[in-house]
Amino acid sequence: MNQKKAFLSKTLLLVLRGMLGGAFLSLFIVLYHFGLRSAWIFTLLAFAAIAYYLSSDRSYRFYLGFFTGVFWFYWIPFSFRFFGIEWFIPLAIIGIGLFYGILFYVSLYVHNLIYRTIFLFFLPFIAPFGFDWLNFRVMFAPSIFHVNIIGYALLLVSIFLALYCKGSKKLLSVLGIIFCLFLFPKNKIAPTSVPNIELVTTQIPQEQRWNLAFISENVSQNFRAIESAIDAGKDIVVLPETAFPFVLEKSPNILQSLQNLSYKIAIVAGSLRQDGNKMYNSSYIFTQGSFRFVDKQLLVPFGETMPLPPVVKNWLNEQLGKGEFSKPANFAPMDFEIDEWRFRSAICYEATSEKMFRGNPEFMIAISNNAWFTPSTQPALQELVMLAYAKAHYTIIYHATNGSTSAIINPFNLSHF
Repeated sequence: MNQKKAFLSKTLLLVLRGMLGGAFLSLFIVLYHFGLRSAWIFTLLAFAAIAYYLSSDRSYRFYLGFFTGVFWFYWIPFSFRFFGIEWFIPLAIIGIGLFYGILFYVSLYVHNLIYRTIFLFFLPFIAPFGFDWLNFRVMFAPSIFHVNIIGYALLLVSIFLALYCKGSKKLLSVLGIIFCLFLFPKNKIAPTSVPNIELVTTQIPQEQRWNLAFISENVSQNFRAIESAIDAGKDIVVLPETAFPFVLEKSPNILQSLQNLSYKIAIVAGSLRQDGNKMYNSSYIFTQGSFRFVDKQLLVPFGETMPLPPVVKNWLNEQLGKGEFSKPANFAPMDFEIDEWRFRSAICYEATSEKMFRGNPEFMIAISNNAWFTPSTQPALQELVMLAYAKAHYTIIYHATNGSTSAIINPFNLSHF
């Protein structure tokens, strides 16, 4: 009996340590979610969190991974609410925790700083179903650093040297920090001409998004927002993902109205596009009475596409009463021009993939519908991932959202940091 009590007490202690450790590794998301914008605090927190991860005791590594995965990604299965399978949410959260628990079990298997540092560098490349948001580099997004993958490696080396070296040799750890500040300066030259853009924020609950009883009012709300942007003298107005939650070409009156308004202001809005039996999640760009579209290329795993064998995928889609979006055959970041400005197009999940920042675009217009996952910390983590890539590639991102707050992510003017 005493041995059983001792075992339970020891296990409970390990679980508690894993929970507290996971909370520490997730603290930067919570602080950002609640409005903290101090670059120095986030810098110190990032160094401390990574140092903690590298030096953590291997005895509770599974629980550390379990709770880190849960605290970062508990919101992923929230979309199940809208398919009548709310009961599956806790099971999915546990599944997320188990995956990252096993991952940390392997990554922290030995208490060897070299092994752990190398594993941490490659951690973002371990992306289940293409989902790569567990990236400790994102911790530096709201910090004083503007770093790409090389800069992140230098910072990891600095933390490694601080932990590994003894005595005065610890000063070597400063070299990586200096190299980062020198190689990736904060004050890179900003674009000389910046568009005057109105970002529309909507707060349409997801259960109303596709409800025919609400679509008419939501469409009217979109047109009021466009008219307001015209009155304010804006160059461009951007509406969120699926702001028009139907196939736009099948609503010729709405399509024509948008074309007419585009003589007064350029309009970017999310909608659906159909080509034969294929359905696309698209951005529509209206300028001077004409329009073009850009289809989403990087689809959300399980939300927009089922990355599973066809038999299982078809069965799941049938059970959930949903279909899949299609995507272009070959991936290639798409740009479009409005007046003198050239924009990279990104729809929600795409703006959190570094693939979309190839060529270091000056401007990106991103549109999202975060009502699938809110209320949660998902919008904060999404913005942190976008901020990390915006700072690494010196790209100004104009992000219009439904269900969270729209924002301009400008790496040249982070006055609130």
